[in-house]
Amino acid sequence: MKLLHTADWHIDVKLAQIEKPRLDEHKEVLDYIVSIIESQKIDILLISGDIFHRPIPSFEAEKLFAEFVVKVSGDLKVPIFGIAGNHDSAMKVDSISILFNKINHNNRLLSLTRSPEEKDFDNMVLNLEGFSVAGVPYLSPYKYNYKNVYRDIFEKWVRKLYDRVPKDNVLIFLSHDTVADAKFSGSEYMDASEKLNKDILGNYIDKIVYWALGHIHEYQKIEDTPIPTVYPGSIIKVDFGEKNSKKYVVVVEIEKKDRMPSLKPVELPSPRNLEEVVIYGEQDLERFLERYKEEKEKTYFKLKIDKTRLHDRSIKKISELDVIKEFAGRITKDISESISGYVSKNIKDPIKVVEKYCQEKNLFLSEDEKNKLREIIELLRRKNEEN
Repeated sequence: MKLLHTADWHIDVKLAQIEKPRLDEHKEVLDYIVSIIESQKIDILLISGDIFHRPIPSFEAEKLFAEFVVKVSGDLKVPIFGIAGNHDSAMKVDSISILFNKINHNNRLLSLTRSPEEKDFDNMVLNLEGFSVAGVPYLSPYKYNYKNVYRDIFEKWVRKLYDRVPKDNVLIFLSHDTVADAKFSGSEYMDASEKLNKDILGNYIDKIVYWALGHIHEYQKIEDTPIPTVYPGSIIKVDFGEKNSKKYVVVVEIEKKDRMPSLKPVELPSPRNLEEVVIYGEQDLERFLERYKEEKEKTYFKLKIDKTRLHDRSIKKISELDVIKEFAGRITKDISESISGYVSKNIKDPIKVVEKYCQEKNLFLSEDEKNKLREIIELLRRKNEEN
């Protein structure tokens, strides 16, 4: 049995100051996911929350999701089991699920518009031959309103779902939660939700063989857990906290109940890069504008701008660019931070070290600045020789 674990799609996300839809990125990645489902002969697709980025997604976003579901569950006959995340509107997901379930009778798209009654738990479990999938959709902390309660609610619901799984089936469990020791990307929306202990499913290891998590945008396998506990991460770079991240989905293969599943992260394409650039002055700006002409169709830029060193006409020019802009007062070039990492056996000249640092950080180092550095280095050498 093969499952494909995905999470945090964030369809309809836009970058601040850039109101350009990113649906073309999502379409490219979702098409790639369809190709993985076909080539890997996936038995079921998991979506661990945050299908959409907004509570009320655009018509185009809903259409893109519907087209994907028709391809996967209609054409390929692969069921999809998904849960709502903190970005999803429970009522919107609930309404979408009506047609979603009609496309394939084994599809499930779960949300919580209220506390579930006993009969609701039956729909939160999908029992197939040899394996079952169950999930707890995101529950807003404002619904239970005080601390140290969610853990109790979560455990109570896990038990109810566990009891609905046939004795000989393995269980794959989905939730959209923060687990202890998870590493954040910086792009996640943080609310008052309580962190779950990473051994919270330890009492159910006779059936649960995989915890398919969503919410954290960095791919990671949580260490020292009783069962494999994995965040696949978001499928595109949602914001600049993820600018250096690679994106993955996870193929989970389960052969026998008494064996640990094998996990294979599959890297996804990144249709657009995210890059931060610091503009200290006119020369930096001119150099950036040349890059912008060549790369604006494949990179979203975030500029941190020292407006004290730019002419008014340059600031106006920046304001017309389709980039994120952060204007600041005087910015100091602090090249001491992490510069030691650029020192190597191959680069002994201090000026070369600084040049390499500036090049990789997209900083402009003028000839005047190089000459001043040489004067300072020479002065320090002389003082050292005198001592």
